[in-house]
This record gives sequence, structure tokens and C-alpha cells, in this order.
Amino acid sequence: MDDKPDFAAPSTFTVNRGVDPSYLQSVLTKDITTLESIYDLIDNSIDAARDKLLSRPPVSTDKYGLPADYSGYRIALRFASDSISLLDNCSGIDQNTLINRAFVTGSLSSHSYGIGHFGIGLKRALLRLGKSYAISTDTGDFAAKLRFSDGNEGNLEAIRGPSSGSPKMLVRVSDLRTSVRQELTGGAWKTSVLRSLSRRYGLYIAKGLQITVQGSRVEPFGPQFRRTGPVATQASHFDLPDGGEAFIDAGMHEGYHLTDEPGYDKKRIADLTDQYGWYFVCNDRIIRIATHEPELGWTANWHQEYYGFVGWVRFVSEDAELLPWDTKKSSIDTSSAAFRAIQGKLQAFADAYKTEGRKARKERPTDSESPSKPKDGKKGKRGSSGKPSDSTGTPSEERPEAEDHNEHWSTLLPDLTVELDHPKVRALAYEARKLQIEHCYSGAMLFRSLIETALFENIKKAGRYSEVRESVFAEQAASGRPFDDAQKKGFRPTFRHALDWLNKQDDYFPDEVRRECVNARTKFGKHLRELNGVVHEGDLIDSGKLKIVRNDTLPLLRFLLLAPKRNS
Repeated sequence: MDDKPDFAAPSTFTVNRGVDPSYLQSVLTKDITTLESIYDLIDNSIDAARDKLLSRPPVSTDKYGLPADYSGYRIALRFASDSISLLDNCSGIDQNTLINRAFVTGSLSSHSYGIGHFGIGLKRALLRLGKSYAISTDTGDFAAKLRFSDGNEGNLEAIRGPSSGSPKMLVRVSDLRTSVRQELTGGAWKTSVLRSLSRRYGLYIAKGLQITVQGSRVEPFGPQFRRTGPVATQASHFDLPDGGEAFIDAGMHEGYHLTDEPGYDKKRIADLTDQYGWYFVCNDRIIRIATHEPELGWTANWHQEYYGFVGWVRFVSEDAELLPWDTKKSSIDTSSAAFRAIQGKLQAFADAYKTEGRKARKERPTDSESPSKPKDGKKGKRGSSGKPSDSTGTPSEERPEAEDHNEHWSTLLPDLTVELDHPKVRALAYEARKLQIEHCYSGAMLFRSLIETALFENIKKAGRYSEVRESVFAEQAASGRPFDDAQKKGFRPTFRHALDWLNKQDDYFPDEVRRECVNARTKFGKHLRELNGVVHEGDLIDSGKLKIVRNDTLPLLRFLLLAPKRNS
């Protein structure tokens, strides 16, 4: 018996392969926000402007080797009920790029000193924002238009037209995603976008680039240093192992003054609090703002002696692939060779600042900025330029004081900044600084009470208490148990209600502390069950467990104790 299959006649057929468009959309857009999609569109415009500048030498550059003047280039954003559009006058897309690169996913950037590197920016932005797209481009010599939708597969058809003689690019996204439409209808959307664009592209704007949102100009951003004062400015330059350069500048915030200095203004100083820390920049695009996270090189406990510290870490590379950013360009890739090359050098800059500040305070008649005088730390040798004398350009290292590390805190809380003026908040914070951590049951109750009281007071000061109430009313109505007018009038949200509301409000936290606050908020939600068990159920706890609760949630508490910006 023949066991071979019986084929009547040889034949061939096609086996499909490729990527399902819906899968591609899901993968590209899963973790990107509406605002980050808008960043992608703006990145493309800025790359086009820079290309135009570099094509017409000689090019004026700053001390970091990047173009110094973007005057005359404009980017305009417009939002309607069901569309988002961006219009620029940068350079347009030439025919070869439009045909072969612009819509090819994964085609890496070829822009010198570019910021739209990963080959997915334009495609990802379009897919994330909406379902229908119209693009018009003009280089001054070549002009074309095309329309398509997220359902289009295969190649696109463009229509060539006459050039106006002036460069421009118009991108219009319509049939917006539901989540995008909901964001656009939020009352604070425009204000939020203006602020976020300022903090992302502020260095370009300071160089003359104009970005508008609904006709309102985005302001420049970037804290500068005091050129004269009690703390010298530090500056160092490093060649990176795989190519590119890193420039580190650190000093005292231009608006910060010690308590007894001329020009000290308590209210103004309080408004600067969220601007202290490290700023990370890749080719002039600001990536992280005012951070003091351990993974980004801040190894000491953040406390009052670092107030006023501002440090800029600028990565510059003609090849954008060498820059240490993640694919969303919203954070630093801490595993990258470029970042690892400078990571261990950063804390020494901050410690040199602390040492000089401490010395300046001791030389003054009073030390009113701190509740107790810290022990003097070791002082690094410094030259007349204010830079450390170490031949590598790295500040001489200073060991952190033992009390700087949370493992050495003997009390429930360290000395935290309390800007809220609510008497109970201030009293609880004061007692938490005095209570020994070994008194773990009292500490657990006190810590829970402080978080609860500070949360409600912070929300009220931000003008958002009514939103918490309305969220509960909406949930009751959705469950078929709506409150009547009398119930609404007398209703006061519980701690659980306030936390549930906060869990849905990532944007309640400023960009520069959002990640650490969201992480701390999540951890507090888990620890709350343990704290409630101690408070209400008689559960057991020890000082070791209480330390974990405190350390995990301290970034959230630090934020809640500060005076919030009132919601407009």
C-alpha cells in the first residue's frame, strides 16, 4: 500500500503574511498618551526646522554645539471638537522622503542632532489620536497632499500640486478617539498643554522658536543659575563612550536666596519648590524635570539643605541613536551606556552645592532656614571658577551624613517641608518628627492620620474638593442608588472616596514628580489595608514594617504637604 499523499496535479497557492493593522495600532499606541502623541508631531516639525538651519551654513551654535537661533520658525496647534491640527513653516517633506520614509514604520531618523529618532513618531501619533488623516506638505519646490484612514492597508496615494514657494506642513487628524475627545473637552486642557509644551520645548522657545496653542504662545522654560551669590556654579564636560557628549551644569536657582540675604521673599521661594533637582536634556529636548530620583543619580535623601539646587545634564549627539532616552522620549534609559557614563558623577555636584550652602549659612549671623544646625560635612577643594579641581572634571565626592539616609532616621518622619497652613496638618507633621519609630502602633495611626488630613487639605487648596464629591454622586447614580438633593447637601467624602478619586487623577501630580508620586500612591493603597488593620482591627505591626510603609509612600506625603497650584 502506497502511504504517499495522492496529488492529482501539482499546484501552488499564496500563504498570507504580514502584520494585522489592528495589532500594529495596539502595539504602537498602548502606552502613549494624547500629549505624548502631540509631542511626536512637534518633534517632526523641530527636526525639519533644524535641517533647514543646518543646510544654510554658517550656523550660529551655542556652547553645547547646537543651533542657537530658531527665530522665524513657527508651529501652531489647533483643537476642535473632533479634530487636531498642526501647521508649521519649517521645511515640509521632500518627495523622496515622502515616498520612501515618512510612513515606513521603523525607518530610523536621519536628522542631524534629531529628536524624532525612533521611526514611529508620526505613525504612532496619527494612530493614537484619531482614525482619519489629511496631510499637506510644501518644501517651496515640491508640494503634495494625501488623505487616508487607519483602515488603509498597503501603499498610500498622494496628489502632487503646485508649490506656493514657501515651506509648510499641515497635519490634520479627525474622527478622534473617544479618550482624546474626552480630554479635549476638559476645562483645563489648554492650560495643561501650554504648561507641558513649555516644559518640554522651553529651550527651543528660548532660542526663538514660536509654538502656539489655539493662538496662545507657549512660554520659554528652564531655571537658570545665580551668577553671583553664596554658591558657585559648577560645569563639566564628558565625551561619551560610544560617541556624543554630556555637559553637566549645576548651581543655585536664579530666584533662590538664603533666608537672611537681600532679596529673600518667602512666598516667591515657596513657588520655586517644584523646580529644584536635576534636568535631563537630549539635543535641547527636555526629558526629565526637577528630579531627585535614586535611579537617575540622586543617592542622598532629599532635604532642606538641597533647596535651591538646579542641575542640567545635557546629552548632545549628531546621531540621535546614541542619546539615552526611552522610545516615548519621556524618561532616561538608565541602562544606556551614555547615562551610565555620568550616573555616578551626579551626586557629587549636589553634595558640593550642599557643602557650600552650609558654609554660607554658618558664616551668616543666623541660620534661620533650618530648625537645627547640621554638622559640617567634608569640603571638596574648589578652584576660582567654582569647578572642582579634580582633573576629570568631576566634583570631589562627599560622603552623605548618616542622618541623610532613611535607614538612619530614628523618628517616624524626617524634617519635611510643610507648606499647608492647616493647624492639624502642621501639628501631626510636628509630632511625626518627634515620635520614635519604635513606637510603631502610635506611629502607624499617626502616619495614616497625617496622609488623610493632608490629602483632604491639599485637594481643598487645589480647588478640587467638589470633584471628589461629584465622582461619588456619579458612582451612586451609575449603581442605581442616586443621592437626593438633601443627601448631596450633607455629604462629606470619606478617606476612601478621596483616594479612589486620586487614583484616577495622575495629572494631579506635576510632570517632574508624577512617576514617583503615582508609584507611592499605588503602594499606599496596598499598605492602607495594613494600617487600617492596626487602627481598626487590632492587627500587629513592628517598626521594621512601619519603616517600609513610610519609605514606600514618602514621595506622596512630601507632595501632599506642599501648597498646590489652585485649579483654574
